[in-house]
Amino acid sequence: MDKRYQIFVSSTHVGLRKERRQAIQTLMELNCMPAGVELSPLQDEEQWSFTKRMIGDCDYYLLLIGGPSEAVSEESIGCAQKEFDYAVASGLKVIALAHENPGEALTAQPDIDPALGEKLKAFRTKISDGRSVKSWKESDELPGLIALRVLKTIQTYPAIGWTKSNRTSNEDILNELIHLRKQNDAYQAELTHLKSALQFSAIDLADFDDTFTIHGTTRVRVGSDKTPYDRAWGMIVSWARIFALIAPYLEERPQSSKVKQWLADELADSLDAGGHARAINDQEFKTIAIQLQAYGLVEITPLEATGGGTDLVWSLTPKGRKTMFELRTVKKIHV
Repeated sequence: MDKRYQIFVSSTHVGLRKERRQAIQTLMELNCMPAGVELSPLQDEEQWSFTKRMIGDCDYYLLLIGGPSEAVSEESIGCAQKEFDYAVASGLKVIALAHENPGEALTAQPDIDPALGEKLKAFRTKISDGRSVKSWKESDELPGLIALRVLKTIQTYPAIGWTKSNRTSNEDILNELIHLRKQNDAYQAELTHLKSALQFSAIDLADFDDTFTIHGTTRVRVGSDKTPYDRAWGMIVSWARIFALIAPYLEERPQSSKVKQWLADELADSLDAGGHARAINDQEFKTIAIQLQAYGLVEITPLEATGGGTDLVWSLTPKGRKTMFELRTVKKIHV
């Protein structure tokens, strides 16, 4: 081939690891570049955005359906459907290979919901609409089938692909390398964030509407001589409320000390505590910082201070901005 093509590999079954490896190996032997993401229980907007970008960078879409002994779930079918719909909407040509007896994949699982079989059947019907779907029975058949279908699809529907360096100018190569490096850096940063989110998802975190007790003080003046006195207070507040109070300030990427003071002032005002020099418990504030990071709402990064030392800077994650809009925007009133 004069070009190399990037092909996204998708599958309906959680356990199609051997078949996916065979597909990837075959594509590499065809001088193509395989791409794809493993099925994951984390299917939030961030991961889906990452997957869409990956599909959009590909030239073709390869879909493996069914399998006689592999686990299938509603989630795995749903993920494959979303990827398939997005690939079609993006104009990618679909190369589909379906197991000739998908029912075996379901009967191999006891206590399976019959509706799951109907969903898989409906999906098979959907991908067969207007396109040829080749069937397979044994996984050893896949390399040959994939090679034939990929080569035929490339010949019939040539895509842009990746041109060899000796066919482009040095300036084109340099620009492409710069673009690819930026794209790879973005992918790596997003992947790191997703892996972090997956790790936190395994922690039995408190619900966002659960409450947390914060203790603080406010300085008031008492007596005829106006002696300064630190009056203690405590407040039970939900994690959602804590985040809603400080989130708008985080657009400014403030230092941790400012966030702590803003939160102390907001809580003291809520209690009509009056006074000045408001403060909250330092250890409780650190817990708040850790909790909001675990929710995936904020990032706290070290920044070298002007006068030496290090400051901690708070900022919103994409999920944090979305949550802020949900909590702080004024909603339309439906009569």
